[in-house]
Amino acid sequence: MFPLDAAKVIKDTLLDKQFFLLERLLTDDCPDVRVVAVEGCCRILHLFWEVIPSSAITKILTKIFDDMPHDASNEGVNLDVLLQTLTNDKPLVALRITRLLMPSYFPAEA
Repeated sequence: MFPLDAAKVIKDTLLDKQFFLLERLLTDDCPDVRVVAVEGCCRILHLFWEVIPSSAITKILTKIFDDMPHDASNEGVNLDVLLQTLTNDKPLVALRITRLLMPSYFPAEA
């Protein structure tokens, strides 16, 4: 139910509350809840990108891509499965995903 429809006076307050709740779901104790929260956040960002404040976008993406990969309960994906999936993807998409995932599988600090 995003975004909630309301008068302009309370619309900003409702949006702030929704983003706060989304952030809480991304840090829930239950891994299954976090998985659904990531899917929901990505869908919201896809559908409403142009009307979401940039600060909220940054906060959500930072949580998903910077904090959650280091979560103690992450399951990650078998590298062979990931590589096979990337070979079947469009070249530009595969390249961008590879650049995104490289630090997770091959950290520079190691």
